[in-house]
Amino acid sequence: MADFSDYQFLREPFEGWILNGYCVTLVADTSAEEFLRLVDAEIWPDRVRGYEEMNLAWPSTSDHYVGVADLPGRWTLIIETAAGYMGISEYVLGPVAAKKHDIVSIYGAEGSGRIEWWTDGILVAHMDVSYLEYDGAWSGADPRRFEDVWNAVVPDDLDDRVDSGWVFPQALFAAAENITGTHLSQEVLASSEFKLATVRAILPPAAGEYTRRLRDAGWDARALHP
Repeated sequence: MADFSDYQFLREPFEGWILNGYCVTLVADTSAEEFLRLVDAEIWPDRVRGYEEMNLAWPSTSDHYVGVADLPGRWTLIIETAAGYMGISEYVLGPVAAKKHDIVSIYGAEGSGRIEWWTDGILVAHMDVSYLEYDGAWSGADPRRFEDVWNAVVPDDLDDRVDSGWVFPQALFAAAENITGTHLSQEVLASSEFKLATVRAILPPAAGEYTRRLRDAGWDARALHP
């Protein structure tokens, strides 16, 4: 089982990405092209290899910029730069999850960190590392299902560590690996071939209402997207 130490490499050469804001999403049983169709993305003709080339290709646009790669096995990888947050938008991913695509997303920006875990159309767990000492840090249909995963990836001396700001993103990557079985190695992030795309509707005015309806439905997206 992975833990935070398996992602020590994030501190270099991905330091700028992690510190400035990152979002990583893994979606099961779909292809890069199919996922982009599901979220109504505009697919670019360009393809790039690795995070660095994707970051250099970042357009001057108000639309949301993503890179999507097919990984070996059942998972597709989506990465976002510049504090992108599509992966934690229930409004965008709820309809994808409702089609029985399991999803794990991790996000971090300005010292915060979050993870969301969908399976069988249900948002099983949402956790915000900024509020771990409060009950409000945990939500979803069965957030305690994630508790053992989280406890396995963080160090026992977390409160005493001077590098806790780095431990949290490393632990989130490790938690995503333990849920999906997919190790996001330095080579995967630096060398995978990414399709580039922009997604227009991340947080429209109805997004808050959508989240309320999702909660009222017991976090089951299938109730909203039969």
